[in-house]
Amino acid sequence: MRRNGKISPYVKALWELGIEETDLEDIREILRENPKLKKVLEDPRVSRQDKSRVVDRVFPEAYKGLLQTLVKYETVALLDDMKTGLQAEKDKRERRVTVRLSYVTPPSVQEKDQMEILLKQKFAASEVRWLEEEKPELLGGFLLQVNGWEYDYSTRGRWLELKRGLIRR
Repeated sequence: MRRNGKISPYVKALWELGIEETDLEDIREILRENPKLKKVLEDPRVSRQDKSRVVDRVFPEAYKGLLQTLVKYETVALLDDMKTGLQAEKDKRERRVTVRLSYVTPPSVQEKDQMEILLKQKFAASEVRWLEEEKPELLGGFLLQVNGWEYDYSTRGRWLELKRGLIRR
């Protein structure tokens, strides 16, 4: 979640200040509802003083300090990445992993419970958050993805592995 190395210091500062993802989501929602406002705050041609006045007039008091800092350092455009980075930092500190589970047919509760036990052990996690999606192109089985690690137990994945093995011969 870095863009020119700027994200990490902000995420660290947000974490230390106790800023929640919900605060950032509220700010993002205001900007989403007012695209012109977002353009003004991100436009390098608009002076910092003008942006500062806009922040003071438009945003609730609770968000003004953060937004003034983002305006000062011209990093309002990084807000989405900061929210993602803050969530990742929170997950890391709370030993929570997010697992993307792709399947053709959803696994049973028992199968999912077994997967969760193994994932908690493998990643020393206290909690597993599931992102599930149906993917008919897997042909059968499932695909697990966590923090750059992938376990492909799909029919398509096994077929591709077999094909690679045959090509190497």
